[in-house]
Amino acid sequence: MLPIIPQAPFSPLAPEKQSIVRMRTPKDGFAEVGVGFDLNWRAQAYYKVLKKDEDKLDVQLRHYGTYWGENNLNPKVNIYTGAGANYSHIVDKKHELNAKVSYHNNYYSYYGKDELFWTDLDTHHRFQSRHTLNGEFNAFSLKTMKDWDYEATAGYTFNNIQYCNIMEHDVYVRGKGTRIFGKHQIELNLKGEGWIYSKNVSGYENAIVEFEPAYNLNHKVIDLHAGIRMAVSAMQGDVFYAMPNVTAAFHAHKMLRIDVAATGDLRTNQLAQIININPYFNIFDNTNKRDDIKNTYKPIDASLALNITPVSSLTIKPSISFRYILNELNFANGYTMDDMGVYKLTRYFDYTQVSSLPEMTAGIYIDYTLLDRYQFTVDYRYNLYKFSKKEYEIWNRPTNELHAGVNLHPIDDLNISLNYYLATGRMMPNYESGIGSVKMNNIHDLNIYASYLIKKKVNVFVEANNILGSVENLQWQTWNGYDSMGFNMTFGVKMSF
Repeated sequence: MLPIIPQAPFSPLAPEKQSIVRMRTPKDGFAEVGVGFDLNWRAQAYYKVLKKDEDKLDVQLRHYGTYWGENNLNPKVNIYTGAGANYSHIVDKKHELNAKVSYHNNYYSYYGKDELFWTDLDTHHRFQSRHTLNGEFNAFSLKTMKDWDYEATAGYTFNNIQYCNIMEHDVYVRGKGTRIFGKHQIELNLKGEGWIYSKNVSGYENAIVEFEPAYNLNHKVIDLHAGIRMAVSAMQGDVFYAMPNVTAAFHAHKMLRIDVAATGDLRTNQLAQIININPYFNIFDNTNKRDDIKNTYKPIDASLALNITPVSSLTIKPSISFRYILNELNFANGYTMDDMGVYKLTRYFDYTQVSSLPEMTAGIYIDYTLLDRYQFTVDYRYNLYKFSKKEYEIWNRPTNELHAGVNLHPIDDLNISLNYYLATGRMMPNYESGIGSVKMNNIHDLNIYASYLIKKKVNVFVEANNILGSVENLQWQTWNGYDSMGFNMTFGVKMSF
């Protein structure tokens, strides 16, 4: 379970994060390297060590980084290193057992100390390094046994926030059993998860147990899942949670499908998950005084969507959704006072917890494919936030979002992609006057990618990210105080084997 802020089901392609080269699926593996400017680099590899019918083992490696900035006193760094392995074994053609282990480290610029002149910060307040180790085992049925299917998972995640000397331990188990009666199914879901810390981090410890009984129906005119999620949490605030989990797809016509849903959302707010959403959250000043954190709880998330396909190559999907939020995190910059008693924004982020927040989203998605070589997509969302208390305001979240993309495959060996993301209406607190909010710059994120297969197993590529960031008036920030990388390019080669 991840804590999230309200957002459309897509997000901008952040220039700091290197995208994966598009290429035909390799038979056994691939290796890729790339470098570009401003200084950015990446290397990744994948290989199938075992590929037997009953035993499979693959390993993955990935490393990418960016470094840019005005000078050595204001570096902007984001370096990621990850490795993992997945193993699967089939037992009597009836059960599959999976085991996986992964490690990754993220080292990035971070200015979390409450100081007006951040250039005086020492290393552990200027940068953050987070190590994550995960091990997981799962099993599931390949064949129905006495009309029952099952899935089971057990895992452990260790997070080490290095410069804070904080270690988080996350243990979880999940299970699902499904009883089949022809077109009808009875489904039982059970989950337990808990978090503890090696250092006293008041307010983040939590344990939660969830149970969901559900009924499934698969028919030629309807696909239905009707369940109710119930949960008990050890976190402060509400102890018992309940929310519907009902989704249905009505096949009204071969050209029309109607999707309806009435669901809910319960997400825990442990420290590592907060940092997943906002990596600039102020860890240093909050590790010993947070005792009021509650779970993010959205008991109602209702939606209606039409999936219209007038021809096989064209999909039009208008939609509308409504969410009622009893509690969630709302991030905003912290502030400090200078010698003259004037409040100033800082680069670190704190949060408030808002409640009674209705949120509505209306949008339309269009996907058109021409001759199986040219694909055009447009996804637009309008987000309306309304608080029951006038003093609350939405910060850092867009009112309008537009994501448009073009994928071109004019000849067999050439791929060209272009995508553009626009976000408007984002606000942040006005700390200079202490009254109301001020507008953030709109996001204009334009990216182009091209690759060419020069040999059977060798692919060269070039990628240009945040092209409009080279225009001063179009520069933007996802979080106030942290610049996007700006215009950058990467050149590289990928080989499959």
